[in-house]
Amino acid sequence: MATVSVRLVRLAFPGPPGVPVGKSIPLLAESKTSSGTSSAGSTAIGPDTNFSDLYWLITVSGGNVWMKFGADPTAAAGSDHLILDGAQDVAYAVSIATEKFAVIDA
Repeated sequence: MATVSVRLVRLAFPGPPGVPVGKSIPLLAESKTSSGTSSAGSTAIGPDTNFSDLYWLITVSGGNVWMKFGADPTAAAGSDHLILDGAQDVAYAVSIATEKFAVIDA
């Protein structure tokens, strides 16, 4: 069981030379407790949102997790993104306008 902090941020420029950074106030934020069953987050991007510069920032504490993103994701062990305990601000670019996330214990 892990605590998973998920923030949806828009990129801001400038950051360090050539490196974009996320804006300080997330568009959406959610904290989930993972378990042995896939659990979808309630955080979702609206269909009319311009998602071209949106990123998920993930921080995990208390255990490893698998994450999946998509319109109706179901996380499963051994697929998609393994995020290790202690990971901070792991970033994934949003791929579709109605994207959500799901998480399960690794």
